[in-house]
Amino acid sequence: MKKGHWIIVLFLVSVCCFSTPAKAKTIELISPKNEATVNITNKIIKKWWNNYKKYSSAKNDEKKDYTEPDSITLKWKKEKGCKYRVCVSTNPYFKDMTVYSSKNCQEKLKRLLQDETYYWKVIGIKGDKKIVSETRCFETNDIARIVDVPNTTNVRDLGGYETDDGAEVKQGMIFRSSHFDDIESKGKKVLNKELGIKTDLDLRKDGEGKGGTKSPAELNYIHIPGAQYERIFEKSYRKEHFIKEIKVFADPDNYPIIFHCAYGRDRTGTLAFVINGLLGVDKKDLFRDYELTYLTEMGSSDAKERIRRFNQFYNKMQSYENENESLSYNIECYLLDNGVTKTEISNIKEIMLSDNA
Repeated sequence: MKKGHWIIVLFLVSVCCFSTPAKAKTIELISPKNEATVNITNKIIKKWWNNYKKYSSAKNDEKKDYTEPDSITLKWKKEKGCKYRVCVSTNPYFKDMTVYSSKNCQEKLKRLLQDETYYWKVIGIKGDKKIVSETRCFETNDIARIVDVPNTTNVRDLGGYETDDGAEVKQGMIFRSSHFDDIESKGKKVLNKELGIKTDLDLRKDGEGKGGTKSPAELNYIHIPGAQYERIFEKSYRKEHFIKEIKVFADPDNYPIIFHCAYGRDRTGTLAFVINGLLGVDKKDLFRDYELTYLTEMGSSDAKERIRRFNQFYNKMQSYENENESLSYNIECYLLDNGVTKTEISNIKEIMLSDNA
């Protein structure tokens, strides 16, 4: 080979080996920043929660609803001619992911779990070509999970609380709410599809709203007129009804469950207290969970008297068997004395508690 030819070959080799390859095109993500912590609870509730004092929610004399949850908006830069698929998952490998279709360069996420890490990426589709973004993650804050369901109010997840022995109450299993007699197709879709709820436990009396008829959300309907506060210690028929309510949560086939009365305050608050108290949630979280209802429009009336009754109810349950024992112990004694079996209590704990270690 001639000397000139060798020079050309060497030049081509150097270009191939040492030149920088063209950067592959990607969708550029804007926000949230990678590893950001985002709020799913609005600023008013977050401040109230973090600075909680007993009876503080009773000041909601304006009868306004302050519990609207925050949504998270994912944003990215526009790529001309693209349609977008937004992939969101709690798994970094995007197993069991949710895929959203978007024509705009943003996607609003609602009803996220609290204290959870989410992974997300965007796929741009342009004809038969795909452009994929980097993968980012964000973490949600860990205040009570308030859930937006159209045409109803005061919907909350009983999960997310840490127990006295370090376990955690599972999210997405039990929800509390006000009635949803006025629910429409959008609300039904949230309950049925997004939250996957199977059972509607209605604590209202016959004829109270649509109580005693059927589930307006077309769920497995269980109707048990509920008792509130100290009344679950009185009269045999009230105890019987309350024990029937508890037994609903011992059957794994009923989950996920939503339970409610009219406002989601008194009868609902009593049942929520007993379930989470049985699971080992501490006093402060039990009171905050109860009092959140008074920061809604429907639940704000007669707050001071109701909270006083709730406090008396707590004291009575705490000293039911032995005031030197835990609340969970005393609740379990009450349930066993009135017809719940050890197996049923064990079932509830097995279904609802996860190891937080």
